[in-house]
This record gives sequence, structure tokens and C-alpha cells, in this order.
Amino acid sequence: EWHANNYPAWIKECCEQTGMDYRIAYAWAEKEISPLDGIGTDAWCEKFGAEPCNTLEELCEKSDVIMVLAPGNPEKHLAYARTVLRYGKPTYIDKTFAPSLAEAEEIFRLARQSGTAFFSSSALRYAEELKDAPELNNLIVTGGGGNFAEYLIHPVEMAVLLLKDPVQSVSVKRQGDQRLCEMRTEHG
Repeated sequence: EWHANNYPAWIKECCEQTGMDYRIAYAWAEKEISPLDGIGTDAWCEKFGAEPCNTLEELCEKSDVIMVLAPGNPEKHLAYARTVLRYGKPTYIDKTFAPSLAEAEEIFRLARQSGTAFFSSSALRYAEELKDAPELNNLIVTGGGGNFAEYLIHPVEMAVLLLKDPVQSVSVKRQGDQRLCEMRTEHG
């Protein structure tokens, strides 16, 4: 999985820049062999210096912070959240956070119930290339990606970062083979 193969280096780089001391220490995979690249959990752990865990519960018990990575399968996030959030440890749930409003609300409810802080975002919310851009009242962002539901978060996060007013709603309309995503801010 692309994110799992890149987060270890990103975390290391961030820690070198900030003086923090985090690393990917443990890993658990639902499937022993990745259907994407044929790599097994043990081989992945050896490559990134992590210890494989036999269960998600073992990973949760051993970890200080938990990352849930199933960006191509957000329908799995709620089931993982049911286990992970009850441990009360800071948790990152990768994009796309949830496939529906009902599942997102359930994850928030579980987090509140267990007092667990959690976070989800697209990396583009923090893109260095955008940090000096002026605040805007109107914006057009175009994007691609092989899976609309998975990649929609990226242009939405860029727009949220660049728009002056907070975004109140996002609606999606089809236009032929394309989709138009309209974001409404407090002032229209």
C-alpha cells in the first residue's frame, strides 16, 4: 500500500527536523500477503524496522499512537475504529476517512465515548507549495486520480486551505463523465 510504504520515511524525516522521537514500531495487516504487491507482513516489517503483530489488539496494546491505513478501502475504517479507538491512544485514520456520513458519525461517537483523540486529513492540507498562497474568495481546483471517492479529499483539502471563509458544505453534481464539486462558504 503506497501510504504504508512511504509513512516510515516521512515520519523519520519529520522527527529529524523537529527533534521528536517517533517511528513505525509495530505493524499488523488484515491479509498476510498484500494483494497489491505480493509483499508479506514479515518482509514489510523487516524492510521498515517494525515488529509484526499477530492481531490488531496486540498492535494497539504495544503502540503509543495508532495509524489506520486503508485508503483504498475506507469501508473498513469503521470496523478498525471499533477496535482501535477503545484503547484511548491518539489515532490517525487515513483518507478517505469514511465512505458515508453515517459511518463518519459513528467513528466520532466511538472516539467521544472512549475519549480518544483522532485525526484524518489529506497531505495536501499541509502542502508547502500552498503555504504562502493568498487567501481567496473564489477558487477552481482540478484533479484526477483513478478513484473519485478516494481522491476527492485532495482538491477539497486544498480549497479548504486556500479559501478565506470556512467551508460549510460540499455538493457533487455529474456533468457527463466529470463531476463538479461545489463548496459553499459562510458567505456563499
